[in-house]
Amino acid sequence: MDMINIAFVIAFAACVGSFLNVVIYRLPRGESLWFPGSRCPKCGYAIKWFDNIPMLSWLVLRGKCRQCKTPISPRYLIIEALTAALAVGLYVCFYALNMREGLGVFQDSWITFIAYGALITGLLACSIIDLEHWIVPLEVCWSISVIGVIAAGACPPSDKILAQVSPGLGAAGIGALLGLVISLILLRKGVMQQSFIDAENKPASEPEPDKTEPKPAPPKGGPLANFLGEILFLAPIAVFGTIAFFLVSSAPAAPGRPVLTNRAMDFCIVITGALMGLGVSVLLRRMGFIQRGLMDSQEAPPAVAFTKEHGVNPRLEILWELLFLAPAIILAIGAYLLVTQVDVISSAWGYLNDTRLDYVNGNYTWRPGWRFAPNLVAVQGAIYGYLIGGAWIWGMRIFGTLGFGKEAMGLGDVHILAAVGAVCGWIVPSLVFFVAPMVALIWAIHLLASGKQRELPYGPWLAAASLVVILFYDAIMELLAPSLAAFGR
Repeated sequence: MDMINIAFVIAFAACVGSFLNVVIYRLPRGESLWFPGSRCPKCGYAIKWFDNIPMLSWLVLRGKCRQCKTPISPRYLIIEALTAALAVGLYVCFYALNMREGLGVFQDSWITFIAYGALITGLLACSIIDLEHWIVPLEVCWSISVIGVIAAGACPPSDKILAQVSPGLGAAGIGALLGLVISLILLRKGVMQQSFIDAENKPASEPEPDKTEPKPAPPKGGPLANFLGEILFLAPIAVFGTIAFFLVSSAPAAPGRPVLTNRAMDFCIVITGALMGLGVSVLLRRMGFIQRGLMDSQEAPPAVAFTKEHGVNPRLEILWELLFLAPAIILAIGAYLLVTQVDVISSAWGYLNDTRLDYVNGNYTWRPGWRFAPNLVAVQGAIYGYLIGGAWIWGMRIFGTLGFGKEAMGLGDVHILAAVGAVCGWIVPSLVFFVAPMVALIWAIHLLASGKQRELPYGPWLAAASLVVILFYDAIMELLAPSLAAFGR
């Protein structure tokens, strides 16, 4: 049965990858995703269905247009294959290797799997667009979030897959979401002002670029070879870091040493393993065994964070975002107090959220209550995860801007982590918030070691950290369990 499921996942994911190619190319350019249909950008030849079969058509046509023989970028093949590989890898990790407890069999949790698959493929599209254009497509993040909430309501997963919240926090999440909707309406009506709307695209004092300065030569070998070079560079880091992680996971704790000290030592060992892998990668690249990657070849983009030189005061501008969040905060507090302090509302809300079981006549039955209580509880978990995921980055953006007087983080990153929370619940994006800087730090050290100095978007590191946390969630929570117990959790 697994082989049949895997074959279906490959075929379906490859089709999704084909659509991702359209999203990645058209969405940043403001073009429609549906019209016109796929066509050759050189001669305008409308691509027939048999020339649009994912992966196979590119190989059959040998990477050229059937009409004018113009080369077709191998990136189309790479993205389709990568999407299929990610989906199959997710299936194998979930159902063959049982890396996540609480999923059960595929036939019972396929809706949850689709939501996770949509998250992974959506993060792939966001990462590529962010690397190329320094923007995060909010439409992709919104679509993932909606899919996550719908999937939770349609097929409520166990609390090991989607962390449940108390009725009070669930009501607060619904109130906060309603507050965000109100703020969006006020923004559209012009009652509220969008932050940084008056900022200039570049500082007034920024000198004109020297057009006579030669551009750095792109790496040799073509896009496919460069992409493989990037993967090969990351491989030793992943291998050494994974080996160190499993070594510390299986090693017994040192007797007589505090739990937190043991975990701190484990963390240091894992980071040391990743840094050893980084050293191996840098050495292999210096020796010529690893091709220079795509990211090394890109020109450093202009600064993307607004400062006073852009004609605005960032500290004042960020206050518009605090005002935007005010209705959400007020309604969240109000909803929480209503369902926890007002007896009549508390009783009714408890009835709607009662998901406990009774053992009657040898069978488990739901306690007297609303029959859709599990669905409501799961939806609240997804909404709360969406809000907590976004709050981590948005909080850093607000406090960072107030503290440094320079726009910190980006609203696109807020939506990325919010989408992760909508699918996975509030715990996963909270872990991602702390794991992503470690992933980005490893790459920053690589840039320093290789003599490269360039600014990088944060979205891809959030996506990479999300994948790591999703796959190794059970192992991470087991690793943190003694430390959480020390705090009485």
